[in-house]
Amino acid sequence: MERARNGCMLCREQYVVFRCLYYLSLGLMYKMIVAPYVPGLTLYHFFDWRWVSFSSFQGWMVSVASLVNAVVTAGYLRLLVQRAKKCLDFAGTILCVHLIIVTCFSGFPKQLAWWALQGANLAVSALLGEWLCMQKEMQDIPISSLRRNGASTAAKASSSGSGGSSSRSSAPHVLELSSITIQDGPR
Repeated sequence: MERARNGCMLCREQYVVFRCLYYLSLGLMYKMIVAPYVPGLTLYHFFDWRWVSFSSFQGWMVSVASLVNAVVTAGYLRLLVQRAKKCLDFAGTILCVHLIIVTCFSGFPKQLAWWALQGANLAVSALLGEWLCMQKEMQDIPISSLRRNGASTAAKASSSGSGGSSSRSSAPHVLELSSITIQDGPR
């Protein structure tokens, strides 16, 4: 039960950090890409769906900034979430909450361009984030680090006297697995 509670807290903390980083980088992208072409960048550019348009240059710049932020968001997924199967959940949640904020700020979005941009953002951030996380998951685990960790675990166990027998080898190539318990059957 305690482990599930800790996992839930970790997920919440990851989401809060992820949301903060998402809007921080979105602001940075808007400052770099949109601000040179729009006098007086305001919150309306972030949360008013009417700014997303493919018929004006400013609308295109807002769209480009949002898509570049989707790529940056994929990097955040790789750094924070680190699990490919969670990327769609995090990316989808961030955009659903963004939809709620946009609806509260400027009404329900009625432009197809806004919906297309959000769909593209979801696809880019989730798919690229999954790919980045899979690349990390597929990396080889160096055996030398396992040996070092195993040797230090064995040394700690033998020095503390916790069930240490004299037949155990303290060589650095031995991996200590005696503390793992496997239970089969109903709990």
